[in-house]
Amino acid sequence: STDPQAYSLRSLRYSENLPYDETYQAIAKGTLDGGGANAPMAIGYKWEEVAKYYYTIPLGNMAMILGVNKDSWKKIPPDIQNHFRAIHDIALGAAHDLYQGEGEVTLEKMVTAGKVIVTQPSPEDLAKVRKVAKEKIWSDWVKKMEKRGLPGQKVLDRWLELLAKWHGTSSFK
Repeated sequence: STDPQAYSLRSLRYSENLPYDETYQAIAKGTLDGGGANAPMAIGYKWEEVAKYYYTIPLGNMAMILGVNKDSWKKIPPDIQNHFRAIHDIALGAAHDLYQGEGEVTLEKMVTAGKVIVTQPSPEDLAKVRKVAKEKIWSDWVKKMEKRGLPGQKVLDRWLELLAKWHGTSSFK
């Protein structure tokens, strides 16, 4: 069927573990029905050539990590460390606009050109995804992190806060 509503989330042949370039080939050959990627990634690998539908579901956003060796961080003067901390959210917002925002603008151009059709999940699908994530993924991850002495619940709560803050900030929605 060419109707995206004819598929349920369970009936799709989908692989999260296949590399993006191999996912393109698998979709083209009919081995898979689709793959998971944000707009910039899907567009970068030209998935619109083999997959007409872009199903949006808020699983999160790109990860932006700035790693600094603890010993190196201690060598940076406290006033400079404070500058890094102060611009943290500004830098994340700029990165979002540059990467995710530009990808979404390109996606919208493809929609306008008739190359891609964007479909939205139903409230029921969103509720199912969130329920499974909470019960099967998040709780196990929190337990695993806290068993290691790490603040798993605090990190999860912050991630959910940032997801709510940044999801849906597209200028064309």
